[in-house]
Amino acid sequence: MQPYQSRLADLLSRYEAFRTGDFTLKSGAASPYFINFGRIDDGRGLLALGEVFADLLQQNPGFDAFDVVAGPAYKGIPLATAIAVALAHKYGANKGVVYNRKEKKAHSEDAQTVYIGSVPTGCRIMLVDDVFTSGETKEAMIGQLQQLGDGVKVVGLVVGVDRQQHPSQGGQDMQQFCQRLGIASYAVLSVTELLQELLQRQACSNDVATRVQRYLKGETYK
Repeated sequence: MQPYQSRLADLLSRYEAFRTGDFTLKSGAASPYFINFGRIDDGRGLLALGEVFADLLQQNPGFDAFDVVAGPAYKGIPLATAIAVALAHKYGANKGVVYNRKEKKAHSEDAQTVYIGSVPTGCRIMLVDDVFTSGETKEAMIGQLQQLGDGVKVVGLVVGVDRQQHPSQGGQDMQQFCQRLGIASYAVLSVTELLQELLQRQACSNDVATRVQRYLKGETYK
């Protein structure tokens, strides 16, 4: 495991952003765990989170092959900002930040706009988010981003955790999803890797790990 992967597992554990129990996902599917990056909600935590993603991007091919970091509302907005700040501070890479609203504003210079941030002609965008489940909302956002200007292209997707959601639970394979769209695929951790790390830290019980592993296979976990 890379150091940045271990640091993300530590953040998720320390801020209780990885929680177990019985949850209902956006899709309506039941889940024995939930990952909420919104719990990482202070300056030190956001700085550390941004550096995790910055380290992943720097250590993988294509680090300089994008110009803008885009994050979906709402949790993706502080995430994209933290990543851009970390890239500038730690690696001297000055990337733009773009994010969307849930609805259009009816006033000010941003009236009737959904996306905020500069997207110049030929801009290459790296889409970032907390988790990957089905990719449905991400595909919609990719299509919207690529309509913002001539030659604008989303070149990659990077997430904190790939949930490895089983197809029977509304999931889709992240690598296959990105290959179909012709973009690069990055995940700091898979949920399997996260469980292994939390077990080693004794931050997760064997019973919880067994429930999640059954769930990942599409089996009944209760």
